[in-house]
Amino acid sequence: MEQVKLINGIEIKNDDKLSPQKFAGYFTRDSKVVVTYLDNDLPFFVPNKSVNELLSNYMNSDLLKSIRKKIEKLDDYIIQIGRNLIDDYNHQYSYLTHDPNVYLETSKMSLIRLEQLFILNDWPTIYIYDFFKPRLNCKFHELISRMLKSITKLRVDKIKQLKAYLDEYFQFVFDRPKNIYRINELMLPIAIDCIQTISAEQLAAYLVRSSDNVRLECIDNCDVDIVNNIVANASFISWIKAIFGSDSDELKKIYEYQRKIENPSESIKNLEMKLSLNPEQTQDLIKMEQLIIRHKLSSDIINEYTRKDGNVINENLYGWIVKITNLNKKQIKNLKDYLDSYLEYIKKTEN
Repeated sequence: MEQVKLINGIEIKNDDKLSPQKFAGYFTRDSKVVVTYLDNDLPFFVPNKSVNELLSNYMNSDLLKSIRKKIEKLDDYIIQIGRNLIDDYNHQYSYLTHDPNVYLETSKMSLIRLEQLFILNDWPTIYIYDFFKPRLNCKFHELISRMLKSITKLRVDKIKQLKAYLDEYFQFVFDRPKNIYRINELMLPIAIDCIQTISAEQLAAYLVRSSDNVRLECIDNCDVDIVNNIVANASFISWIKAIFGSDSDELKKIYEYQRKIENPSESIKNLEMKLSLNPEQTQDLIKMEQLIIRHKLSSDIINEYTRKDGNVINENLYGWIVKITNLNKKQIKNLKDYLDSYLEYIKKTEN
């Protein structure tokens, strides 16, 4: 990278030991990039893909190519979070191109440069809160403080949105898992000695079929995020990758479960239709499925919990059964038939 001195005002380091994950911090998503070359102090505006291509020539890495592809083509969900955070997330500036300094101070470029610095320095996203504290001896404190002010206007809700955005961005680009600990009603087996005793089929309980109302709770976020099942499943898959590795047999099994759970058979869809559920009851059914799979329960528990002298241990499960069936015998049978078919469909994955 002898030709390039600065990218978006960030100094290029000629460090052969820089990992692909950190090197990716020089890449820029959709924007004009401000490039300063060693033989000319004047900054130039260059399309991001042209700069990314130039940078890619300095490191031959399949991992880097994969990361670059993700940065250049973000998931729609992340783009929407970015738009909610700042108004100019996707704006293509033209009237500012005569003044790079003004351009780099826009909310859009402040966010891009912040992403780059976090990647280059491998900072956890929780550091966002640290940069709002007074710090005299931090190399980047003044620069990042200006970026944060431009992005958040120092509003607490925007600061939290920024943290959430970075979590989603880095999860997508690097498969860096968020600190999730609960999906709907199920707590994740966070302890290592716990997860080692759980089968792939039980882990599949954390995957959710079609829903726009999945509760996702994180340790470092007091708020509960309501997301669709695709977003929730992507978060869980990143969590699994971090534990078992991208090439593990466990991950391959989870992918197969994900394919089936997100695409149930027509016969299962027909059995669900016989239940005639409203949206709230559908959510209860999803939570029931998750609980039964996680604890390897039999669908016979439906009959046990609906007998007059039934031994009810889990009040949540009993509550879902009541809401779904109203303890109507025909509906109880329909629910049992549905669960028999659904659980059998899922279990066939291991064969």
